[in-house]
Amino acid sequence: MSKEREKLVKNVRTTVCDVTDGPFYVEWSSDDGGHHIQVLIEQHDDGKDVRVSLDEKFAGKRIIIMLVPEGYLDGYKERINKRGRK
Repeated sequence: MSKEREKLVKNVRTTVCDVTDGPFYVEWSSDDGGHHIQVLIEQHDDGKDVRVSLDEKFAGKRIIIMLVPEGYLDGYKERINKRGRK
């Protein structure tokens, strides 16, 4: 990942941390629409606040927020690394 992308992911992570106390994970990802930042959040009540905060600070960036079930992020990083994604 480029330095620019790493910095962007770090800044998004900091912003999300300021908005939610629940577990979350921020990663660079891609799909058929191209590259984007993906934010996975277990604390669903914070989803709207996270969206508003990210839209204010990162206008024009493609950021996808996924509301995932409680416990989903336990071991998430290890699971994706096993599939060869980092």
